[in-house]
Amino acid sequence: ADNSGSQEWQISSIKLYRNILKNHPTYSRTDQATFFLGSALQDTGKLDDAANAFKRLVKLYPTSSYVPDAYVLIGEYYFEKDNAFGALKAYLRATEFKDSDKYPFALYKLGWCYYNVGEYAKGIDTMKMVVDISNAQAGEAKAIQLQEEALKDLVRFFADADAMDEAIEYFTKLGKKDLIKAMLMQLASTY
Repeated sequence: ADNSGSQEWQISSIKLYRNILKNHPTYSRTDQATFFLGSALQDTGKLDDAANAFKRLVKLYPTSSYVPDAYVLIGEYYFEKDNAFGALKAYLRATEFKDSDKYPFALYKLGWCYYNVGEYAKGIDTMKMVVDISNAQAGEAKAIQLQEEALKDLVRFFADADAMDEAIEYFTKLGKKDLIKAMLMQLASTY
C-alpha cells in the first residue's frame, strides 16, 4: 500500500503538536498533545524523539490519563533496543496503573524483562499473574490471546529456571497437561 499521503499528514500533525506545545504551554490538553506528538513521531520512525516525548509526558503530567500508555511505549522502546533494565523500569511503572487496559500487557512484558535479566522466579510469578488476570477477563479475545502467549512462554521460563516440579504442579492445576509435555521437550532439547 502507498502510505505516502499518510506520512505527509503525520508530518503536518507533528508540526501542529510542536506548535501547540511551544506557543500555548497553558493549553488545557498539553498532555494529550504531548502523547499524540510522541505517537506521530513513532509512526514516522523517529523512535528516539518519540521516546523523549513520552518521557516528557510522564515527567510533566504524572496524573494524565495517557501516562500508563506512555510508560508502556517507553518500555517498548527500551525492549526493542535490548535494554532490559530500561524496559523493566518502564513496565514496572506501567503496572502501577492496575485499572488501565494496558495493565495485562505491561505485566506480560515485565515478565519477559525479568526473564531477560535472569530473574526467572520473578518472571514466572509475573506470567502467572498474567494468566490469572486473563482468566478473570474470560471471553475477551485480547485476554485469551495474551493468556495463551503467557502459558506458552511459561514453558520456556520453567524450563530455563529448571523448575520442573513447580511447572508440573502449575500446569496440572490448570488442566494444561499438553504444556507439561512441551516443557519436558524443551528441557530435553536444552540438555
